[in-house]
Amino acid sequence: MSVSFQLRDAPDNLWNPASGVGRTYLGVARLIEAENPEFPALDTWLSVWTSDDYWIDPAGLAGWLRVVLDSSVVGHTQYLRLTRGFLEISLGMLFRAGGDIEAANSDQAELIAVGRELARTLVR
Repeated sequence: MSVSFQLRDAPDNLWNPASGVGRTYLGVARLIEAENPEFPALDTWLSVWTSDDYWIDPAGLAGWLRVVLDSSVVGHTQYLRLTRGFLEISLGMLFRAGGDIEAANSDQAELIAVGRELARTLVR
């Protein structure tokens, strides 16, 4: 089994990880949302299609990532260490979907560079 993340009305997946990996990704997203109620809601970029299939809205994801990248999630050393993989995968899906985002500092530039690389290598 796997979890798929894809664009609405697009034939290819943006990312299709194993179920446990996909559920972990969703859990981190939900935790970031719960800990930061001032952030845009997850449903601005992530929609449930079926229990294992999710639609991604690239514009919503870009807006959400901009807020996250400019927050303590990246600004706090330990928080960044805990969320680095989640952010890199999110950026990889954004780039694979044709979206873009600019870095405002060196930490963001590092995450974005890895996200660009992942856009080429994430499991479909």
